[in-house]
Amino acid sequence: MIKLAFLLIGGRAFREDWWEPAALGSVMIALAFVIVADLSDGLTMVTVQLFGLLFLFQGLFGLLSTVTRETNAGRFADGVKALIMLAVAFLIIDTPLKSDWLLSWLFALGFAFDGLSRLATVVLVRFRRWGVAAIASGLELMLAVMLVVNWPFPQHLNVPLCISLFLVLSGATMIHFARALRRHDSSVSIYSFPMLCGRGWNEETAVVMPDDSPDDDTIQNMRILVWTPTGAAAVEPRRPLVDRYFAVLDKEGKVSTGHSAVEMGPDLYISHWPAEEIEPDREEIVETLFAGEENDVAGLFQPSYEQEKVCWTAADEEVAFTRFHALRLRAFWEGYRRHSTYNVTNRNCSIAAAGALEAALEGSLDCSRPWLRLLRLLVTPSLWEAAYIRSRAAHLCWTPGMVLDYARALKRLVEPETVPWREKLLAHLHHLGASLKARDFAR
Repeated sequence: MIKLAFLLIGGRAFREDWWEPAALGSVMIALAFVIVADLSDGLTMVTVQLFGLLFLFQGLFGLLSTVTRETNAGRFADGVKALIMLAVAFLIIDTPLKSDWLLSWLFALGFAFDGLSRLATVVLVRFRRWGVAAIASGLELMLAVMLVVNWPFPQHLNVPLCISLFLVLSGATMIHFARALRRHDSSVSIYSFPMLCGRGWNEETAVVMPDDSPDDDTIQNMRILVWTPTGAAAVEPRRPLVDRYFAVLDKEGKVSTGHSAVEMGPDLYISHWPAEEIEPDREEIVETLFAGEENDVAGLFQPSYEQEKVCWTAADEEVAFTRFHALRLRAFWEGYRRHSTYNVTNRNCSIAAAGALEAALEGSLDCSRPWLRLLRLLVTPSLWEAAYIRSRAAHLCWTPGMVLDYARALKRLVEPETVPWREKLLAHLHHLGASLKARDFAR
């Protein structure tokens, strides 16, 4: 989450005072050890209450964000996440609903589900250094067990333990970021830092450009084009999660995984395809998902969106950006197109689209008060959502459904709605009331 926030703010805001992230990270790690050692009851209580308030604000902002969603499915998903945040907040904050036992089980279930799902995808894909990711998933499962059995820490320290882990990981990220800023000069973009991508997707597409380099003002927008699996196959979704994020069977019984592309102006189009269609048999599907070089195949780049529509079909979803760095996007594309090698889970169309999006949005939230901007980002639900999607993709791969959700979340961060939330809330309530009246009239 902090990595993504640093990427959006950019390096210019932090590069001269690189020691500030390092100092703050050290303080966070020290605070974590004080909390978990239970050295100060007052400090532990205040920290826990602050994190409870953070969940409370996340839940409230999440409820307000439901009025900005265009679909009922989006409103439902945001509403469920917001209610979960509010429930956790009331269980943490010193209220009559506070329950250390229930919180322990909630956190344990969350860690267990996340650890198991990540471990399954890591073992399935087996990307480079996948053993490290598998060990991290195993540690997450161990933490879930520790929270339930109340060992080696008593139950009342379970929440402080989780907070301490968050502080340690965040502090370590800040120190690592500060070291990277000091090590690299201003010509190396944050997107190119190894810490930004454990899968190495940014190694061949290093964007070398000074932080203060002028941008191309002639470019008006950048479009993230997505063919969802159901949209590309022209079928109705039957399994919402699988059909949206992975694949469906089309009317001919073939697997449809969808597609992602990026368009900027008339002369830049990023659309990566395998040179020959990959149609594995059922017994070969698992082998196809292996991210090793053994599954590298020849690929090709489509020249334009218009030609792609002619030879296939139009995208059924798109997200447009007007606030981005066009020259960084061009630099990314120059690096990526050096070879067309395609790999289903390590160099596919969605990995190219997500990388292009991140390279283009680097520094899009640059400002004179970066620490205030960082704080605002950390309490914004869309950053949490985008960071979670990004972490899931790192343990599997980017898919068109993930790219779509990721682009929408980043759109809300970089180009927030200008209409006040009060007006949107009133409009939503008016629309809801009209729908209920129409339903009653129909009866």
